[in-house]
Amino acid sequence: MAQLTGRYTGSVESQMEHALALLRDIPHGDADGHTTALDRVVRETFTSDFWSSPCPTR
Repeated sequence: MAQLTGRYTGSVESQMEHALALLRDIPHGDADGHTTALDRVVRETFTSDFWSSPCPTR
């Protein structure tokens, strides 16, 4: 996802801090909590428009 969106280009520190903030409140060892948080970010980034375009199938 980071490569397709260029997520960590530009202000890397700000983006990384935002990513870490999403995980900060999830208890250590809660793999499902971490997975859920990251899945939410992916769903918000790659909307249905992304998946309906021909690009992902190439």
